[in-house]
Amino acid sequence: MIKWLKENWDKLLGLLVSIVIAGVIGFFSAIRATESQIAGLRSRIVALETDSENLIKPKLEVVDATKLDVVRIVGRLDSFERENDIYKATYNLIELKREEEKRRTINELQEMLKP
Repeated sequence: MIKWLKENWDKLLGLLVSIVIAGVIGFFSAIRATESQIAGLRSRIVALETDSENLIKPKLEVVDATKLDVVRIVGRLDSFERENDIYKATYNLIELKREEEKRRTINELQEMLKP
């Protein structure tokens, strides 16, 4: 076996060198392929970001406008509620005065009708 190795060491060395070279070439080819795939993914991500911005931005403006409208409506409802409370209080006061006037008128009539 040692004799065979001494006679064929150059062939074994050539085989090992060719295996190493093939490995290095395969490694760098894999790196290059991975880089091209990463570049493709980057371009797809940029396209998706652009598409999503184009889809979302107009809707965000609508959402913001709707939020402002809701805030305005809530403010108006609060105002209506306060006015309604004032009207109720005013109505209750008018009813109290009417009842008081009614009682006073009845009392006056009863006093007038007393013998």
